[in-house]
Amino acid sequence: MEIDLILGWTIYILMGIFIGFHTRKIYHRTGRDSGNGFLIGLVLQQLGLLISLCLTPKNKYKSPIPFIKRFLYGFGRFLIWSISRGIINEIYGFQYTWVDYLMIGFGFVWVLRGSRNFFNIRIDYSNNINQTTQKEPHQILDNVNFKKSNIDYLPKESNKEIMDQIDKLSQLKYKGVLSTEEFNEKKKELLKKIK
Repeated sequence: MEIDLILGWTIYILMGIFIGFHTRKIYHRTGRDSGNGFLIGLVLQQLGLLISLCLTPKNKYKSPIPFIKRFLYGFGRFLIWSISRGIINEIYGFQYTWVDYLMIGFGFVWVLRGSRNFFNIRIDYSNNINQTTQKEPHQILDNVNFKKSNIDYLPKESNKEIMDQIDKLSQLKYKGVLSTEEFNEKKKELLKKIK
């Protein structure tokens, strides 16, 4: 009896860790804290996986596969899993044992996550830019001023900012910090930047 209890808790914890990694990846992909996702999967297991799949993303994540296609694939996997589980339980008599619990746990993950994502629980941190702040390439290029002279890719300055800089230079000239020649030279450089 004690061995069954220890084996049951061991399987429960291992299944929780497995499902926790899946919920962690789902949370990370949708812009949520992946640590919380792991804890939900570890504690709630199948229910935690279902909850994590139902949450709306905090970022602009959108699945590349349409919803109806994902639903039909999931329904097909559910049919395959439930029929095969019934056949195995009928032949080998694993019903209400730890083997049946493993079949339910792994089957549930397979039905909800699919064959491609079943063992893919690694998080890719190389592209860890939050998608809400990510800019398109044309948006980045709009803020860059291409100069053929000494420095390339200087950010554009608005006319108001340039006029403010000229005003500050004139104040420095008035206070005697800049000479008239230095002021005129810097003013010419700034006036060239005006669009």
